Amino acid sequence: AVERPNARSALYAQEPSEPATAAPQLDDDTALRVRLLVRRLDSDLLAEREQAEKDLIALGPAILPQLPKPDETMSAELQTRLQRIRTTLLAAQTKSLTAVRRVSLSFEDQPLKEVLEKIGQATGNEVVVEGVLSVLQRKLSLELEEVSFWEAVDRALDACMADLYPYAPVGTLRVVERQPGQLARSRRGVYVEAFRLEPTQVIAARNLANPGNNSLRVDLQIAWEPRLRPINLWLPGESLEAIDEQEGTFPKPGGSIRPEIPVAAGVAAVELTVPLGLPPRRTLQIAKLKGELGILLSGNYEDVRLSLRSIGKTITHGDTQLTLQNVREADEDVYEVALLIRMKNAQDGMESHFDWVSDFQAHLEAGDRRVELAGLESTLPEPNTIAATGVFVLEPNEAIEQYDLVIRMPTGLLKTTIPFEIRAID
Repeated sequence: AVERPNARSALYAQEPSEPATAAPQLDDDTALRVRLLVRRLDSDLLAEREQAEKDLIALGPAILPQLPKPDETMSAELQTRLQRIRTTLLAAQTKSLTAVRRVSLSFEDQPLKEVLEKIGQATGNEVVVEGVLSVLQRKLSLELEEVSFWEAVDRALDACMADLYPYAPVGTLRVVERQPGQLARSRRGVYVEAFRLEPTQVIAARNLANPGNNSLRVDLQIAWEPRLRPINLWLPGESLEAIDEQEGTFPKPGGSIRPEIPVAAGVAAVELTVPLGLPPRRTLQIAKLKGELGILLSGNYEDVRLSLRSIGKTITHGDTQLTLQNVREADEDVYEVALLIRMKNAQDGMESHFDWVSDFQAHLEAGDRRVELAGLESTLPEPNTIAATGVFVLEPNEAIEQYDLVIRMPTGLLKTTIPFEIRAID
């Protein structure tokens, strides 16, 4: 028998995460235009095929869910053009998601809480502002010109001698008092597109028995705008370069370097370690630390519907194939819905995407009746595949076959790198 859900059951203890970014909905005219243009991709006239491809790309990433997946029933020409369009639109979506949104704002004698909320609204970020009430009520006057979300937030906090608790849930700005002796946030942070990088500590280790094992590490705290949903972050080792105050280059540690960290669902910041070789004793600071920040993030989300009567059916959504494997009653009125999720082009292996599945937002729906996901278990049975079992609790004597499973899924997983440079790490 399966334990019925209660507050003490670990299986059912997941907290719902903030809603993911929804994919823009196409109006009927645009959806019809997409279908017509897709047909023209297979026209007998080259000029018509070329123009249809250009027109589809011009419609932007919002049409991605409407593009059919290339398959063997299509001509080679149509498959090639559809894949090329999809690649171009995914690249545009990646650039749009990670691009910084700059704003100019003016505040006069306003409480810090209101200022932070308005910064979030102006930059397209839904934020909840909480924390120490006496700090949130402090008033400030501030002029901001062409600044990013994090630049604006840091300057507002600095004006009130305040700081943020870095590991609050995603979308939450938890304001605290700045500690005595602590530097202002705008002096500590480096702003790279929609990300904020802050060196938090430098640790040098000199191995007296084996100097070949000498090492230096820089710990970075990396935060991102709440509108983003990173899945994995990494620093490509070949991109890293550290330069001292005399323009000398720090030695690189031996072996392969690819510091990376998966981003758990609901987390708004992570710590990432940069390994370096130990420099000569005369070195006073890391004058420049340059490299690239690798990012794997989910694209826009939209709801996908699958009837629970269609066991064995597979549907394709973006880069993802979703198969309904089984539906069974595990206990009285407690049902398990088993899914198989295959991710196309999972370059780094599904281990990198595992937390994306744990952030699943799913429910059952039948007319006005809605049943929320009570628990989720996931495994990795084979490469590029995740097996997920969702648990739902129905009312007594309800038939589960009447329901559809509705899952919020990304149009695809997007991968990009952003160059950064951090100066004067003492």
